[in-house]
Formats: sequence, structure tokens, C-alpha cells
Amino acid sequence: MSINYGLLELRAFIAVASFQSFGRAADVLGLSPSAVSRRIFELERTLETQLFERTTRSVVLTRAGRILLADVTPVLQKMDESLTKIAQEARGDGGWLDVGCVTSVCFAIAPRVARAFKALYPKMHLRLHDNTGKTVAHNVLSGHTAFAVNTLLNPPSDLYVQEALYDSYVLIVPKDHPMAAEREVPWQRLSALSELGLTLLALNQNSANRQEVDQELRSVGVAVPWGDEVQHFSSLVGFLKSGGFAAVLPQIAMHACEEWGLKGVALKEPTIHRRIGLIRRRDFVLPPPAAALWTLFEKELADLAVQGRQIPNVNHTE
Repeated sequence: MSINYGLLELRAFIAVASFQSFGRAADVLGLSPSAVSRRIFELERTLETQLFERTTRSVVLTRAGRILLADVTPVLQKMDESLTKIAQEARGDGGWLDVGCVTSVCFAIAPRVARAFKALYPKMHLRLHDNTGKTVAHNVLSGHTAFAVNTLLNPPSDLYVQEALYDSYVLIVPKDHPMAAEREVPWQRLSALSELGLTLLALNQNSANRQEVDQELRSVGVAVPWGDEVQHFSSLVGFLKSGGFAAVLPQIAMHACEEWGLKGVALKEPTIHRRIGLIRRRDFVLPPPAAALWTLFEKELADLAVQGRQIPNVNHTE
């Protein structure tokens, strides 16, 4: 059986039970004693039982009233805590903000963006879901993240897309290697890196970036040059730092590798790039903290586009 009750009546009941007084409950609720009495009367009529024993001197809970107070109080407290938490997160006064980012971009720019965000919202906690482009897009579509910075390879039509930059692939080699002195290198020469003392690493074939590059090379008749493979981007970076290895990475990741004694060399014949941008669900309005973080990522990507001269015709897909 469904019982039609209201939160206002329940809150009036808890106030009267807590103070054992209609007058004090009325003061706390900002109501008149008669208005509080009407709410209790409506609740008792709905439940078809008496909740208080009233005399001229006291207000005492009945057995039904004691059961209701014990069961309802923690539920309403939990609900109030939840609503307060949601309101705090919407204002940026606390809580968590979930955003997505393709791993290589997260590695390169997320630390700077996070520091700038914390200066604006010191009470907020960021939860960065760094993953492959496919998973990042799925998390946005499912509502698991507010928005994401992602590669824009055939983005789903349900997403609003703001293109930010073209991210060219470059060859990463140790700075003291002879090839680091070259301004650009044809892709075909990568097959001979082992003869120059370098092992060319690649992410495995499940990587969207790897698939995109392989497809582009085959389309122009260039054999894919990879040597060893690793599963994760973090492992690839670890190999590069250790020396004796080379890799093809997006240029945006190169900005974070230079301090480790690595150099990026432009690749040509063909020049391959990926599109990077911000994505969110079309039907979702970003709350102020998320909108601020979106703007910070947008600015960081714009600065990198200018530095690398990789500026696209900025495209907002409505």
C-alpha cells in the first residue's frame, strides 16, 4: 500500500519530537504553532494513528511516534547530507569533480591545469579519468565524467565537440643520439633505427593512436616500422627515460619529456597528426567549477597550439 505523505509534515514531526513542544518547534521552523499542529494532524490522518499524546503541560511520543522517529530521522539526515553535498559540489565549495582525459594529454598538461584549478577552487577535489580515447568518450556519454579532453577520431554525434589543436606525431630519441640533430626524418628511415643502436617502441595494436598511424602509413605505401611493444603509455615513457629506446609520440607529450634528455624530431612523408579537443554531452550544462576547468584546459591547449604552430580551423560541433 502506498502512503501519501510529505516531507514538510515529517520535518514538523521531528521538530516537535525533538523539542517536545509545538511552540519551540514552530520557532525553529519559522511557522506558527497552529501551522505546525496542522502538519502533525495531516501526518496522523495519513498514517491513521496518533503520534503524540498531548496534554496542557507535555507532548509525549506514542509507540507509533517512537518507531517513526527512530526510522525517519536517519533517512532525512542522510538525504539532507546528500543534498548539501550536491549543492556544495555545484558551487565548488567541496566534493569531487570527475573529468576525462586521453592519457598522453593528461600526462602532458593536466598537472598545470590542476594547479590552476585548485587556486580557483581550493576545496574541490579532482578525479581525472585518464584512459584511451574510446573509454574517455564512453565515460562522457554515460555521465561518469562531466567532460573530457580527447582525440577527435569520429566522435559520437551525441557529443558537443570543441576542436583545439592538431597534434603531430614526432620521433622521440635521446638528445645525444645523432638523429636528434636532424630537423625532420622520413617515416621510412625508422625501420633502420636498430642499426643506429635504438629500439623503436610502440603501444600495442589495441591503441587507437597506433591504429590511426598504421592505417595512414599503409595508405601511402610505407611499411610500419615498429620493434618492441608495450601495453601502457606510462611503460613506454619509462623505457624512453632509461635510454637506448626511441618512440613515436604525439607532439603534445614531447613537451613533458624534454627534461629527461629526450628530443622530438619531426616526421615527414607523410606528416601525420591527430585532432585534440574538448567534448561533453550536448544536453549537459556544466556547473561553474566544471566550466572553469573546461576554460583552463581550453587555454592550455590553445597555448600549445600556438607554440607548436598546430592551430586548426577552430570547429565547434553543435
